[in-house]
Amino acid sequence: MLRLAKVTDLVMIQSYPEEVQIAVLEVLKILDENYGADRNPKADYGGYVILTESEDDLGEIEAEMNVEVSVDSIPEYVDIIRCENRKVYTSSLFLLGSDYGIILVMPYDITPRNLLNYAE
Repeated sequence: MLRLAKVTDLVMIQSYPEEVQIAVLEVLKILDENYGADRNPKADYGGYVILTESEDDLGEIEAEMNVEVSVDSIPEYVDIIRCENRKVYTSSLFLLGSDYGIILVMPYDITPRNLLNYAE
């Protein structure tokens, strides 16, 4: 599981498909522009992006963030990221407050089915 809060963190996901990197970059730019590139993502406003590759990570995220990513989850939105290499990811926004949220990016095949009902 990877946590990215700033545009400079993008180097951590160079092995991911370009389409995923672009989607994450868009979010990180918005966070940097609106909340500052020098913010502390766990203490300041804004939030961050979490990339996960396993279902086990989802349970860890739920416990740590007190956010359900399972049967009863209601995201603000879910985007589908279709990659040229035929891999498919989802990107889901969960608001944890009026000025704080997490974007959860994960492979389509581990995305909880209820989240897919919100896909755009």
